[in-house]
Amino acid sequence: MDLDLPALGRCALAGLATGARSFSGLAAQVAVTPDLAQRQPEATFGRLWVKGVVALAAAGELVGDKLPSAPSRLAPPVLLSRLALAAGTALLVTRAEDEEDRARQAPAAHEQGPAEASLWPTGPLPAVPRSAALGVPVAVAAALASAYLGHAWRGRAARLFRRDWPGAVLEDAVTLTLAVLATRR
Repeated sequence: MDLDLPALGRCALAGLATGARSFSGLAAQVAVTPDLAQRQPEATFGRLWVKGVVALAAAGELVGDKLPSAPSRLAPPVLLSRLALAAGTALLVTRAEDEEDRARQAPAAHEQGPAEASLWPTGPLPAVPRSAALGVPVAVAAALASAYLGHAWRGRAARLFRRDWPGAVLEDAVTLTLAVLATRR
């Protein structure tokens, strides 16, 4: 199954958001995960309490990022965790795309017998879609670029505004916009 440009773009947007704020891309994807998802990890992410915990983590990061004690996003442990979250988020994007493609290809329930009604047309959905081979590296590269660009922006904005928080808030607005756009199908 090929990853179409819109899905690849969503992986890139999720990566850009994650590079700026670690949990933003994941939080947006978890927020739109259906409550009745059948396979893992989507079934867990679809639970209300899990959505709440992820949203709290993302909100905590938005607040914590403004503190002077916040570590640099370019510090190796912080940067590696952002890249890992970008990869995981892109995997969620490609899995959702894979599931939607299969649903579009499936014959209508009234055209199937009872035994076939619960089966996908070409077998079970893979845990890692082939499209992830392109989507995941794109998201990781976007997150890496975003982390470096965001770091440079914050330094420039601090000089421009003579304080750090205005640049951080503007970065938050762009990040949240990218994260939401990454969920659009």
